[in-house]
Amino acid sequence: MEINRVSENTFSKALELLKTNNLPTEDISELTKLFAAIMDDEVAGTVGIEFYKDVALLRSLAVREDYRTKGLGRQLINYIETFAKQNGATELILLTTTAVDYFSKSAYITIQRNNVPEEIKKSSEFSSTCPSSAVVMKKIL
Repeated sequence: MEINRVSENTFSKALELLKTNNLPTEDISELTKLFAAIMDDEVAGTVGIEFYKDVALLRSLAVREDYRTKGLGRQLINYIETFAKQNGATELILLTTTAVDYFSKSAYITIQRNNVPEEIKKSSEFSSTCPSSAVVMKKIL
């Protein structure tokens, strides 16, 4: 398995996987660094990140159904956490409507929306794409 930045060849398949998992795609832009886990020449998983000074927004974590329960999600999280640290982030923030328990197992804690840095609050993910009912979580790197 390889995890690489999405390319022209993998971008549409990565978006398809996100849509299949009911994750937003309309606000993925140049600001979003989107990665794909490639297995057997297929996009098996995705993860994305957006940097806002020393805080980063983890987004777009999705694993194809036939690769779930095999540790791929954990590998993608490890990858993006390492990438975030290497690029100067000291903490990761995420929003989720379905995966609180999953991220809790990776040391993410639930925080109040008003405790999110202003830069993140201005992101499209935070301000418009994700519902206000989404749980906000963070992890200090």
